[in-house]
Amino acid sequence: MAAINTVARGGAPPGSFRDLTKNMQLLGSAVRQAEFKRKFEDAEGFIGLEDRFHCGSHYSNPGIVLHYLSRMMPYLEANVELHGKTMDHPDRVFTAIDYSFQNALNDFSDVRELIPEFYFLPEMFLNSN
Repeated sequence: MAAINTVARGGAPPGSFRDLTKNMQLLGSAVRQAEFKRKFEDAEGFIGLEDRFHCGSHYSNPGIVLHYLSRMMPYLEANVELHGKTMDHPDRVFTAIDYSFQNALNDFSDVRELIPEFYFLPEMFLNSN
């Protein structure tokens, strides 16, 4: 019952699920979170208050979507096109949800979010080749 109440209040049970009440910039280590907050606050000096942002890249862009869907056609072809008509470097290829999530929690430049296909397209997790 305690876990249900924790989830209902907007937080996930520790170590179990991602806290969906926060965007990826506000997850991860305290140092990482503080850096994104600092950038947000520092932006006030050169842009208007309504235009401030936590990170300079968008959390959902063609590169991230194609990263996740690269096991399926036509997304594989689009991913190859995106990387100069070659396959991307093997270290950056989507291999596991856990690896991608841990990277997004620890890398200051990685703020990728889940894409809707995670919920209805199980083929994206199969390597049929």
